[in-house]
Amino acid sequence: LLFLLPTGIVYFVFLDIMDLLFISLARWTYFVCCRRSAQEIGQYEQYVAEQFGMDRMNWEGFKRQRSIGQYMFESLPQFVIQLVFFFFSFSRAQHDDSMRSSTSITLPQIGMSLVSALANIIFTTLTLYIEAKCCRTSFISYSLNCIKARVGWVPQREHILDAATQKRRRRRRRNKKRKTN
Repeated sequence: LLFLLPTGIVYFVFLDIMDLLFISLARWTYFVCCRRSAQEIGQYEQYVAEQFGMDRMNWEGFKRQRSIGQYMFESLPQFVIQLVFFFFSFSRAQHDDSMRSSTSITLPQIGMSLVSALANIIFTTLTLYIEAKCCRTSFISYSLNCIKARVGWVPQREHILDAATQKRRRRRRRNKKRKTN
């Protein structure tokens, strides 16, 4: 019910803010200053997620959905629009000297915005690509799985179960070899 009301938007914005604060402050502080292990940081993440009525997998799933959504519906379209605007402004500035004084946005400002948008696209693409390779799937398949995520969803569950099954089989084989020797 919370997600269907306008308060759901506030809830997700608050989750974004908390995630940003946790990543920028808590992880850095715990890891560098307090010399905590990754497991202890994970336990703290679990505690923070529980305060919002989620478990850690739902928290991570929400972050994946947000990054895919931001990538596909914000970063890529923004880059394309800024690129078109840059070329349009550049060609107009070449032909019309009055254009330079009439606009409040300069070409270096548009160029800087393009560079930052491109850096965001590259960073997000690399992050998602690495996650997809860790899950032994294609980038597109992983992206679509993340978009379809829902509460209680475990990404690439079949790979996790397969890995657990293979581990049990190896353990049984080792035990059989030990018994025969």
